[in-house]
Amino acid sequence: MAGDIGEDEMISRRNLLRSLIAAPFLFLTGKYLFPPSEAKGVLVEVESDKIPEGGAMVFHDENIILVRADEEVIAFSLECTHLGCTVALNGEEFACPCHGSKFASDGSVIQGPATRSLDRYVTKITNNKIQVIESKKDV
Repeated sequence: MAGDIGEDEMISRRNLLRSLIAAPFLFLTGKYLFPPSEAKGVLVEVESDKIPEGGAMVFHDENIILVRADEEVIAFSLECTHLGCTVALNGEEFACPCHGSKFASDGSVIQGPATRSLDRYVTKITNNKIQVIESKKDV
């Protein structure tokens, strides 16, 4: 008959439930046993003299901004820590267009709803080049 399913093609309700219960457990176990690596390499590299004192450079594809202040270069994620919208540099601060959060030039929260500073990336200067490393710094 058309539409009949043979016994070897049927999955019992019990086996289906076992599979549905086991799948999330196996997924979480895999994430625990094989966590993502902390640093995967250089995200951005730029000549150090391209960013003047007090200046900034945005890398839209990577969603990163480099800010030079007092002989230090700081790399921030442009992702708002509230809900992930892209913040924009607005004068001396970063502003989130989605919900109005504002961040100071050091990444700290000026105005919520965000409660956490912008994420910072590790930077390294070698041979007059600024490198932004993928691992994020805890601030």
